[in-house]
Amino acid sequence: MRFILIVLLAFLLLGCASQAVQEQTQKDANKTSAVEPSENFTLHVLYFYGAECQYSAKAAPTVDGLNASYAGRGVRFHYYETWHNAANAALYDRLADVYGIKPGNRGVPVIFIDGEYLMTFGRINEYLEQEINACLKARCPNPLDALTNASIAKPI
Repeated sequence: MRFILIVLLAFLLLGCASQAVQEQTQKDANKTSAVEPSENFTLHVLYFYGAECQYSAKAAPTVDGLNASYAGRGVRFHYYETWHNAANAALYDRLADVYGIKPGNRGVPVIFIDGEYLMTFGRINEYLEQEINACLKARCPNPLDALTNASIAKPI
């Protein structure tokens, strides 16, 4: 009986140690897959929002948090308030035209990154960091470049 308890205890301890090693290996893999900042490249993230918009307020913690997290890592966030700034609203309309967002489907919050856009706080909160990492690896163009080269925009 004592032998069985010792064997069970050994298996339990080995299982815990194995899990800890697997978790540490996964953490190390995640660290090595992180994109290093580039001195020659800046990723531009364009964030259009409304000052009193409840949906923009729901996206703001994610946007602000990622802005802080990626500071000094080759990512530059550009904030454009559209409800009280006519020039920002006009810029949004120009980008939306190029990106194929129909006038009836436009709203804030919206992020333009690479040739794509994320509209609604749900999509921003769920996908923005993934898009940032993909664009850092791919060295995506500035979304404003779509204004002079429409082939950059990939409407979804």
